[in-house]
Amino acid sequence: MKLYANILRMPHHIKFVKDIGLVGFAQILTNLRGIILIPILTKFLGAEQYGIWAQFSITLNFIVPLAILSLPNALIRFLPGTKSEKEIQEQVWSTNLFVLGITLCLAILLIIFARQLGGILQIPHQLIFFLSILVILQSLGFLLSSVLQALQEAKKLSFYIVGVPLAEIIFISLAVLLGFELYGAILSLVIARSITFFILLVAILQKIGFKRPNFSLLKEYLRFSVPMVATNLAYRVVQVGDHYLIGIMLGVLFVGYYAPAYSFAFMLNTITLPIGLILPALLARFFSENNTREIQRYLQETFKYTFFILIPAVFGLSILSKPILTIFTTPDIANHSSLVLPVAAASFLFFAAYGIFIQILYLFKKTTATGVMWIGAAALNVLLNLFFIPFWGIAGAAFATLLSYMALCLVAWIYSSRYLSFSLPWIPLCKSIAASVGMSFVLLILNPKSLLAMFFAIIAGVLLYGAFLYILKAVGRKETEFLRQLWKTS
Repeated sequence: MKLYANILRMPHHIKFVKDIGLVGFAQILTNLRGIILIPILTKFLGAEQYGIWAQFSITLNFIVPLAILSLPNALIRFLPGTKSEKEIQEQVWSTNLFVLGITLCLAILLIIFARQLGGILQIPHQLIFFLSILVILQSLGFLLSSVLQALQEAKKLSFYIVGVPLAEIIFISLAVLLGFELYGAILSLVIARSITFFILLVAILQKIGFKRPNFSLLKEYLRFSVPMVATNLAYRVVQVGDHYLIGIMLGVLFVGYYAPAYSFAFMLNTITLPIGLILPALLARFFSENNTREIQRYLQETFKYTFFILIPAVFGLSILSKPILTIFTTPDIANHSSLVLPVAAASFLFFAAYGIFIQILYLFKKTTATGVMWIGAAALNVLLNLFFIPFWGIAGAAFATLLSYMALCLVAWIYSSRYLSFSLPWIPLCKSIAASVGMSFVLLILNPKSLLAMFFAIIAGVLLYGAFLYILKAVGRKETEFLRQLWKTS
């Protein structure tokens, strides 16, 4: 119980937990945006048009991290320690005007080379104009939202994080349902981002005001942030680079088959998000106290409880893969990508494990090593995709992602053990697997065919999994008492 009590005795823990819970919940809602839009876009636009939508979205998310040069990380790092209002204004507006200049140049280049880029991406070149506008809006939106995060404005940040996907869902859904098709959906995306960006801009101006910057601190910011760009780019390559290669080697139609299944698997990433937000601060506190034993215990417990959630989720997605894709997309997409979902879901088990091992390297400031790992994983992922896709199609791309994450996890485990190791909870993990197998048999028998049946099958699966864990004594009084105390405290 000491481990759990330490959490509840943390200074200012109530505000901290509530802020983390608020932002974490908002982030989960953000990630649900794609899942909510999938049935609307796939059923009304079809697989090929959805493939174009996916290529457009992925390209946007590739360009923006390059444009902002990881400057949001610099703002989060340096802004909290700034006391002077003028210095805060200098830091905020110098970075924003600098990024505005970069994105304007990028937008001009995108428009000039629209036909060539459209041909490479296999999307209509007319859409590149909308892409250039979104690059500016999303880049500046990231910067301004990081200001709210740095100033610990959790409510305003959560409002923005929720407001952006909510506006997008409403505007895009209306456009598609009213028959404006793909162009209407993308124009609606631009409108939604414009509205939410200007609301955010007004909130920042009200908070800190405006001052014409002299860019005196920009060099220090760039020295901190630029080294992170390669890591962020490599991460993007592993995450979604296979979409590009599928488009080039098989055509945009197969991107439309692949993307929905991958998006459902990516939902597993949201399960670990709140843990990823709160764990580093807890570990840093114990590290400053030279309390190695508590760090090891936290890492072990985090590993156990994270996988208690992820393992049954992977089993459930694997068993229900085809019904989920049939209900939420189209039978055509389900027939082509039902194998992609379980393989992609399994890859996020290794990604979650990597996220825990890497906390050790962060404590020892070995960030260069993490960058090298991601660059290596990106290179491996590209090579495996080039080899697998011609033979096994989109399933080959999913296996390439799985093997890349396995390699990344293994390297992080071995390398982090040089500095600090902890015992992996093998026995609880085996019990979780056994409970998940029992749950899977029930899901196979239920075999839901409708959304309502799917809902009840998931509820039944969760209850059965919990019952199996209790029977196997994988959870007991210690865990239930911790949850009870945490509920009372928050």
